[in-house]
Amino acid sequence: MALTVAKMHARSEEVDRFVRGVWEETIGAEQRQKSALLAVGGYGRRELFPHSDIDLLILEEPQTFAAGELSEFLRVLWDAGYRASQSVHTVSDCKRISPGNVEFSISLLDRRAVTGNAALLKGCEDACRKPPADLAVELARMTERRHERFQHTIQHLEPDLKEACGGLRDLNVVRWFVKLSGEEMPDLSEASETLFAIRWALHEHAGRDQNVLRFAEQDVLSAQPEAWMRQYFRQARRIYAACRERSEKILDKRPGLVGSFFEQRSRLSNEDFTVSREQILLRHPAALETDTSLPHRLFVFQARHGLRLARDTQRRIGGGPVWNWQQWKEVLSLPHAATALRAMAETGYLSHQLPEWEHVDCLVVRDFYHRYTVDEHTLIALENLEGLGFEQRQFGA
Repeated sequence: MALTVAKMHARSEEVDRFVRGVWEETIGAEQRQKSALLAVGGYGRRELFPHSDIDLLILEEPQTFAAGELSEFLRVLWDAGYRASQSVHTVSDCKRISPGNVEFSISLLDRRAVTGNAALLKGCEDACRKPPADLAVELARMTERRHERFQHTIQHLEPDLKEACGGLRDLNVVRWFVKLSGEEMPDLSEASETLFAIRWALHEHAGRDQNVLRFAEQDVLSAQPEAWMRQYFRQARRIYAACRERSEKILDKRPGLVGSFFEQRSRLSNEDFTVSREQILLRHPAALETDTSLPHRLFVFQARHGLRLARDTQRRIGGGPVWNWQQWKEVLSLPHAATALRAMAETGYLSHQLPEWEHVDCLVVRDFYHRYTVDEHTLIALENLEGLGFEQRQFGA
């Protein structure tokens, strides 16, 4: 087990023991027989950082707690330095999903029994055994709105380790999608351990629940902050890609007018590529092994139409002959050249064609003029030029 994961588990077990003891001391024996205590959130996952909240779900029969009992339980936790974040619900509440309780429904995916009435705990398990059908859609929408707040990029020079694209929230979203779909969990162990270790160190340094990794903390926590952050960005990129793949798959299953629009766009398909749900798929994937010009035609097609590459297409794109200037001009002179360049960067194909790109990939230049890493700064500049209606022939002149 990775070092930081072991420390998080050990802290969770320590908190379990303390919480059970306080529950028994402050909640009367009769009430303990009619209620139950569950860990949810990071506490439920056994991923407690030094200053994380202790997320608690208290199950009870309606209106059974005596006045002051629950308040005393929470007071003792807070006085001991545990920041308890609690909610009180019935088993029936665990079966419902609505716009007002989506986050509660998602929190139940990480539930873990701590102590209490066995029948209530079993009732909660039975209620949560089959999550609401539309929970994955609501989760994808929430994730999309959060990504918008961070401009859909991981590469902020002072990242929020928890909420930003590629952060720990995205890691949890991937896990939740896996639980809801039954798919296999992608291997993100190295990426998650990297983020766990950084957040653990940041909490210890700050002495509180701080998650924004500012320049000052980067200087303190690493002797080589630029190289350290470059490693962070490369791991965050893997988490973000896994999260985006699953979120987009769910959001792309849209009926009605949006579906009709997609059908219109699907008429762009040709003998090489199939367009489905605004994504480009290879009609004959095996052709990549023999047709060395297929990747170039793919990025020309993308630069012309501004479509996304399907995840399967991204995974299949590999090496091939180095382009000549005429081939570059063909891509750069098209209306969505920046879209194609970003896809080339995300798949590693840009580094294959231009080895020099590897020198700026996730490169950190720390000054007040840069908000992003050098590669992201470059791509955003090109995208903004397109957004301003720049004449495309100037890219490929």
